Amino acid sequence: MKVRWNACYAIGNIMRNSALYSDNFSWQNAVFTTLSKLVQDFRNFKVRINAALALCVPSCREYYGTYYISVWSALLNALDNSQNMEDFSEYKHRDNLLDQICLTLSHLASVATRDDLVLLHDVLTFHLDTLQNHLLKFHERVVPEKANALSSAASHAASLLQLPGLTSNQHSAAALLTSIFLHDKELHTYNMF
Repeated sequence: MKVRWNACYAIGNIMRNSALYSDNFSWQNAVFTTLSKLVQDFRNFKVRINAALALCVPSCREYYGTYYISVWSALLNALDNSQNMEDFSEYKHRDNLLDQICLTLSHLASVATRDDLVLLHDVLTFHLDTLQNHLLKFHERVVPEKANALSSAASHAASLLQLPGLTSNQHSAAALLTSIFLHDKELHTYNMF
């Protein structure tokens, strides 16, 4: 357990080095696949928290490469799986896990591009109820220092919505993303489809 926790922590620190992303992205498959699997399925919530934290480290969309949508999927599956615990002693870490997943999803939303919107729409639609429910709870309990991640995600999603030349599918996806990260309860009850 401790080895995996330390490995997630170390990978997160390594991924802070922007030079890592400059030449060769061959390491990404192993790193993003492993972190995604850990955040979704690992039985120890502290390991899952650190995997989610490491997935939040890349500072721009390009650093996620082709793994951007799969990271979204893994984190959304992790939200769904957060109720499943083999060891009840993990329950005390569940809120921290959910908070970190919400923060990481907020970060991912804040680096989304026009090209991500259509694929993102399909992933978000599948997990919409769970995601909205967890983000709303997170918004209600988050400390102000971490609330910036949510407002940054909402602001970026709204800016995507204003891009000229969006296809109808891209516009629909940007509207969905905006509604998810705006914390107006009435928007969450509005049917986007």
